Amino acid sequence: MDEYEDTTPTVNQPRRLTDLCVRSLERRLHVLPSVGKVPFHLIKRVLIKATPVQLEKLESASPQIIGETESLWRTHCLRDFPSTQPSKPVTWRDHYMRCRHDRKKATSSIGEKLRKMKEIGEAEREKRKAVLLDATAATLTKKRSKGWGAAATISGAKKESGLLSKARKDAQLAATRPLAFFLVSYRQACSLSL
Repeated sequence: MDEYEDTTPTVNQPRRLTDLCVRSLERRLHVLPSVGKVPFHLIKRVLIKATPVQLEKLESASPQIIGETESLWRTHCLRDFPSTQPSKPVTWRDHYMRCRHDRKKATSSIGEKLRKMKEIGEAEREKRKAVLLDATAATLTKKRSKGWGAAATISGAKKESGLLSKARKDAQLAATRPLAFFLVSYRQACSLSL
């Protein structure tokens, strides 16, 4: 190699045509259908940037590069599956494919378990769901009297007896003024005991 054969351009020196082509291919790697008959030492700089899916697609379209991409597959394996090592006769490409298949299978089984758990949870929620059983209860919720905090009324309902209305008034009084209710109740109890 000559000392003047530097691939990095200086200010006055333009980029080499191969560098421009490699850079263009790197940017458009996702649409590259095959590498054709380009020698591997030229296309390797482009294939280094390829994802495993892109590399697999390019290898299926250009089978002449399959034997020479082992170093690229090794890089992908060590990056994506660092805890696994291939057995001796298996190539790095086959090892990557096997690990990817195992990961997909594990992910799908976990997804299936989650779906089953969700269905069980929805079934449990359906069991505990509150259901209106009476038509009058439905009209109670639909027809509200006007004003803030007013009691709901049902059309056609029977008027309450005097004893029931007195108990309701006492309960409302107790809710707003507990001490007053206690005094009223205490006076009533005293008057009854005399």
